[in-house]
Amino acid sequence: MPSRIIALTLAVVFCLGMTETHARPPYADKMAAAYKDFQKKFPDSTGKRVSCSICHVKEGGKTNFKKRNNYGFDVGSGLKKKNDTANIAAAIKKAADADSATKGKTYGDLIKALQRPGTNDEKK
Repeated sequence: MPSRIIALTLAVVFCLGMTETHARPPYADKMAAAYKDFQKKFPDSTGKRVSCSICHVKEGGKTNFKKRNNYGFDVGSGLKKKNDTANIAAAIKKAADADSATKGKTYGDLIKALQRPGTNDEKK
C-alpha cells in the first residue's frame, strides 16, 4: 500500500512538473538551424528552438497554436501537406523571399535584422 501511495505521488509530481510540449517541434528546430542568431533572440521555453510565436498568434500572453500569423501562413503554404517534415527547410527558405507586411521588406530581411517577420494578426 505505501508503495502505491509513493508511486501515485511521484506520478502527480511528474505530471505537474512537465513543461508545455507541442506536436510539431520540427518547425522550430528547422528555424533555429536556418537562423541561429534569430533563435538566440527569440528562443522558446527550452532555449533550444525558435519561439512558436514567430509563426503563431499570441493572445493574452500565450501562443495560440491554432492561429498562424502572415509569416506562419506563408511558411505553411510552402508545404505540400500537414506535418510535411521533409519540406520544412525549403518552405522556410521560400517564405524568406516573400513580401512581409513591412513595406519594402521581405520576411528574410526582417529575420536577418533580428525582427519578428510576422504580425500578430491571424491569416487564414
